[in-house]
Amino acid sequence: MIIALKILSVLLVLLIVGIIYFTSTDVESEYGSYSDAKQDQLFSRGWLPDFIPNSSFDIKVNNNLDLNLSKGEFHFNKNDYNGFIEKLKICSNKEKLTFFKEHYNCFKYSRDNYIWLFHINKNLGHTVYKLSPLNP
Repeated sequence: MIIALKILSVLLVLLIVGIIYFTSTDVESEYGSYSDAKQDQLFSRGWLPDFIPNSSFDIKVNNNLDLNLSKGEFHFNKNDYNGFIEKLKICSNKEKLTFFKEHYNCFKYSRDNYIWLFHINKNLGHTVYKLSPLNP
């Protein structure tokens, strides 16, 4: 009887862990190019603004559907840097992610009560971004 209860307890714990693990609201996606991301409606769904450089490639996104948070990265042709940052504002020191303080410049863009922080390395043509609500 005691062994059966222990087995039942272990099975219940495994079931709960499985439910939590397999019902995660994080969705990871990867796109080889801007056009691939556009075809999958990444921009129209609001996870990234559509004005990121058309040359963007190796786009990786991680979206939390419950909290409407997103983070990711992409590469782009270095010649598109100036056109990209024209649409962005410079971050305050408070907004910068400390991990990217060297060699990456922080820019921001807000729309519809959301803000994107873009940490951009011009020389590498690399961007790491984070999307979150303006007032969480």
